[in-house]
Amino acid sequence: MRESVKMAADQPATNDTSIEELTHDQLLALASVSLDLGERSADRLWSRFVQMLTVNAGLVALTTVATSSDLYLVGVFAGIVGLILSFIWVRIHVVSQFNEARYRADATFTIDSSPTLRHFLRARSADGPRIPRPTGRSATHYARGVIDLILVVWGIAVLVFLFAYLDIISL
Repeated sequence: MRESVKMAADQPATNDTSIEELTHDQLLALASVSLDLGERSADRLWSRFVQMLTVNAGLVALTTVATSSDLYLVGVFAGIVGLILSFIWVRIHVVSQFNEARYRADATFTIDSSPTLRHFLRARSADGPRIPRPTGRSATHYARGVIDLILVVWGIAVLVFLFAYLDIISL
């Protein structure tokens, strides 16, 4: 694969070059780059997800300390920070999914522009058995569900700590 990318780089296309004028090596290199960008976008998304979960775990520890010390405003603050952090991650998740879909569409368009590449990939996928996904949903769908759940939990935590601070309930 690297060799085809290198060969395509030896014959650079200009801004005036249409996709029909590109060689198979150049088309394959474009498709490869598009798929690689999509994969990197997904990797960054999961890295951010792990970081977000780590910070949320720290905030949960902070709320535990706040509960044991009757520092309910600290719990309210931690809950608000958790809500904001989770909402930001939801927005990042949406943008990341858009980027992954865009890169996948770019690769599909590039492959479809060459009858030879399109025929090769269709024949290749028809030869081998396609292993179906064990569930109907992707891993990012479940990650989004986890974040939605965390948002709900932080919302409840903010209300509980606020009510405890106002002496409406006791913890």
